[in-house]
Amino acid sequence: MKTSLTLFGINHKTTPLNVREKCSLTESKIRSELQRLNKIPFIKGCVILFTCNRTEYYLLCCPKPEPLSSAIFPPSHMFIDGASHHVYTKEDFAAVWHLFRVAAGLDSQMLGENEVLFQVKEAYRLSREMQCQGKELHKIFEHAFRIGRKVRRETALSRGNVSLASLVIKLLNKTCGLGGKKVMLIGINKVIIHIAQYLAEHSIQTAFIGNRTFEKAVALARVLGGQAFHLDYLNDFMQEVDIIITATSAPHFIIRQEKVLSVLDKRIRPLYIIDLAVPRDVDPDLAHHPQVFLYNLETLQPLVDTNIINKQQEAQKAELIVAAAAQEFAAQIF
Repeated sequence: MKTSLTLFGINHKTTPLNVREKCSLTESKIRSELQRLNKIPFIKGCVILFTCNRTEYYLLCCPKPEPLSSAIFPPSHMFIDGASHHVYTKEDFAAVWHLFRVAAGLDSQMLGENEVLFQVKEAYRLSREMQCQGKELHKIFEHAFRIGRKVRRETALSRGNVSLASLVIKLLNKTCGLGGKKVMLIGINKVIIHIAQYLAEHSIQTAFIGNRTFEKAVALARVLGGQAFHLDYLNDFMQEVDIIITATSAPHFIIRQEKVLSVLDKRIRPLYIIDLAVPRDVDPDLAHHPQVFLYNLETLQPLVDTNIINKQQEAQKAELIVAAAAQEFAAQIF
């Protein structure tokens, strides 16, 4: 009986941010989804990949019912109810090719980024932990990791400043400059930590770090020589800073217009806000305030496009490696 790999997904290319954020997944939600899918008899393995720019389900089925989407997703599911017009479906070779491109950094907003390979590995690890992997899916993902490493080893696609953190620093240096500025960081994750390291290396005057887990904020503040605070005291610190960079996993806005207007109206200098969260941390209506310059993952796109132009030659080399590997591997599996 034929085994088939099917991918359902949305990403920054197919889906606007206001829809993607409705399809965001916490780790507990991913665990719940894996548990649900694992109970479906014809599903022999599943991996769910969620990043700030994509939500993807990789499903190994035997036999595969038609149509598969209605067999695995309830009517209330985000891919059916919330984002159905944006979902792409890929099968067998096309699904393998797509996964290899993702692992290589070829499908990322920041072409060649390294972080995505770690994110794919984390999605795979969680699937194994939840016992949602068969031998075939294990082979597919292990090969994706090898191809991701090969692309980075044999091309210059991932060399230079290709991370989201480097993009943020570039934007700030271009728009307002970081010299003498006070920066507030909200959330503790890899992107925020990379930005914090840059600030420390360049002796940025002060960094305030806010996080729900206060102990983590204190630890990072020690490294920076900054000051930690709990998010409950956000407004008290907003008056003092020039730049806010936020990337939490909160399911709602943590900076709401109605709660910070009184603070903003007292400011005499502009406030630059970089919202890297999905779903967004910052009320988009704040962009209309005369003192606020608000950026999110979509408004960063012009800088991303420059990176893509500069990386075209290396991207072509990487595409050849990925295409050849996907064809050879898929021929053995399907």
